[in-house]
Amino acid sequence: MKYLHLIPNYCLKALNILNGSGYEAYAVGGAVRDILMNRDPHDFDIATSALPDEIITVMSMHNIKTVDMAKKHGTITAVIDGNNVEITTYRVDGEYVDNRHPQEVEFTTNIALDVARRDFTMNALYFSSDGTIVDLNGGTEDIRAKRIRAVGNAEIRFEEDALRIMRGLRFASELGFDIEAQTEQAMFNKKALLRNISGERLYSEFTKLVIAPYASGIIRQYTDIFAEFCPSLLKARGFEQNSSYHDKDVLEHILAVLDSIPLTDGCRDVTLAYAALCHDLGKPYVYKTDENGVGHMKGHAEVSLKIWDELADRFKVDNKLRADVSELIKYHDTFPEPEQKSVHRFMLHHTEENLFKLHILQKADLSAHTAKASGRVEKLAVIMDLEQKIRNKNLVLSRKDLAVSGKDLIDIGINPGPQMGSTIDALLEAVIDGAVENNPSSLLSYALKYRFNS
Repeated sequence: MKYLHLIPNYCLKALNILNGSGYEAYAVGGAVRDILMNRDPHDFDIATSALPDEIITVMSMHNIKTVDMAKKHGTITAVIDGNNVEITTYRVDGEYVDNRHPQEVEFTTNIALDVARRDFTMNALYFSSDGTIVDLNGGTEDIRAKRIRAVGNAEIRFEEDALRIMRGLRFASELGFDIEAQTEQAMFNKKALLRNISGERLYSEFTKLVIAPYASGIIRQYTDIFAEFCPSLLKARGFEQNSSYHDKDVLEHILAVLDSIPLTDGCRDVTLAYAALCHDLGKPYVYKTDENGVGHMKGHAEVSLKIWDELADRFKVDNKLRADVSELIKYHDTFPEPEQKSVHRFMLHHTEENLFKLHILQKADLSAHTAKASGRVEKLAVIMDLEQKIRNKNLVLSRKDLAVSGKDLIDIGINPGPQMGSTIDALLEAVIDGAVENNPSSLLSYALKYRFNS
């Protein structure tokens, strides 16, 4: 009963209507798990013994609109007080033919059969409108023990939908839970099935995993599983750098950097998380030793960028995130000379947001080096101080800050296209060098000279 105030009224209303009509009905899934963990619950769904047509009939008797787009799978959406709640008939899944979808579903009035098809015990809890919890698989105890355990036979659960492997690891990364031994072994045994999962589904789960608080430990412990879609992680594991700047192998360095990306509201910025994960993955591919046995990894950022591109292709990452992560990887090891003109030029290549994130990555990266990197730490502090001074002076930081527009340049005979681009770049350089003031007459005069001299 003590949890009832956490169930939203629209959900309680649906439960009471179904119960009052002679059917079983329970709130199910992640929301129930979160309630038992004293977390803010979301995404309330309902499971019921009522058949889809019976759900529709009962709800219509109470003037509640329903939508039956997933009726063949047993799900009816009820619109209650402006909220959508999915109500699904207890069901038994048929054979899974693609490691994702059951070939058919069979409806049942037996809650135990519905429980048996769920992924993990902590997600197989049913909560009634009178405060009763139905727990047929020990999910409550597993939550207390901070343990993730598959419902029934773990290998069968992962054969049904291999993405459940990623879901389990994602929950562990978010909650700090351990994976139960048999469930863990089944994850390793069935990891190859992840190759059958679409990039979009992998991306959704892996993104939630990598931004979560316990990501580094999970990536370390389950590298072999993640190597199914990012094999470079496996190559990085145990790869010694043999450098006085590093006392960790490549993977351990990467995970230390990931750990140093700050958490905000319990998670990392997604751009920074992916940049931290991929920034040094190229090192094993370019590694060379000199005559003294010292390791050198020149050009590793370019190879790391290619690895990120391949992963982004696999995941079908949106263009903005792809470009932002690429920018951080490309420049993570780049530091302009700590004087105003060099820093100013460097700032022209980055938005303020990305420059801010780049420095977070660089600080995290340097914190995972040995004390020999202290000189770079000091250099970065000087660079950041100069950047702030440049901002405070309201100096030109992009093309739009110039006191002339493209139209102004066209009016004096500068052609749109490559000539326009090179002219604007020349104007930016001239302003930074102090060769011309940022006012229309000076800029247009300089543009004309540049046009005739180029």
